[in-house]
Amino acid sequence: MAATKNDRVFLALSGINGWSLVFAGAVSLLIAAIARSMAGVLISLAVLGHGSLELRFRKAASENRDGSRGRTMAFNQMGLAASVSLYLAYQALILEPTAVIEALMRPPVSDALNLYPLDMRTWIIHSSPRFIEAFYALAAAISWIVCGATAAFYWPRSSRVAAS
Repeated sequence: MAATKNDRVFLALSGINGWSLVFAGAVSLLIAAIARSMAGVLISLAVLGHGSLELRFRKAASENRDGSRGRTMAFNQMGLAASVSLYLAYQALILEPTAVIEALMRPPVSDALNLYPLDMRTWIIHSSPRFIEAFYALAAAISWIVCGATAAFYWPRSSRVAAS
């Protein structure tokens, strides 16, 4: 039985997802190890693990024509979103507003901020910790949307095979 267009898209998407996660996890692990960041090492290992699982499930699905892997791969995507969200929540919790403000007061950032009027510059500096926290929340939401959409694409594969 020849692979359908949907099967080819599934294999291409899962291959891109898997290899990009493995690559991003490996590069992040190297950077986190150099920086001696335990949280960075943990999230890098999680991303590396999710990428490895994606590739393993993809291989099983392509070799065995095992569409039931779609549901497992969907859960892996949701686990990835959860891992990323936990890391971002941790980063938001340990964010030190005074450290952010101090960093903005040093060159070259302070030189760029000096181009703005004093009242705007003050507002930017004092609002920056909230902007960073909002960025973390936005990144977490985007990870749930992207991983959720990917999971929604993977999930029907298992029911299609079960029905045939």
